[in-house]
Amino acid sequence: MKVAVIGGGVAGAASAWRLASRGAEVVCFDRHSPPHALGSSHGESRIIRTAYFEGSWYVPLLNEVFPMWRELEAATGAQILTMTGALMIGGEKSEVVVGAITTSTPSCWTLLSSAAVTPGTSCVTATSPSSTGKPAS
Repeated sequence: MKVAVIGGGVAGAASAWRLASRGAEVVCFDRHSPPHALGSSHGESRIIRTAYFEGSWYVPLLNEVFPMWRELEAATGAQILTMTGALMIGGEKSEVVVGAITTSTPSCWTLLSSAAVTPGTSCVTATSPSSTGKPAS
């Protein structure tokens, strides 16, 4: 099968990689020659999180990608993903804080004491990541 992928950013490159690994003949088109700093994923760091305040519908997809990051690391011999915690800060009724709590499970977050935050706010912090590169559960 021959496949053309339009867009060579993270999503396009990942799609091309997965298609090629399944035997497809793939060509990827992008308006700029890589590497470049004109896309949404350029730079030295990015975040991937499972406390996804935008909606819980996205969390199952996010949980599927952690083994894929490790697979890419094994294929390239490079460390690409470094697991760390995350800190969500905002008012207790803010979209970020409410959404992060709603989409995570109690084992994935800790409410900090009111002495540790400015009065009238809430903080949520992720637990330490596991050594397997999977989200803490």
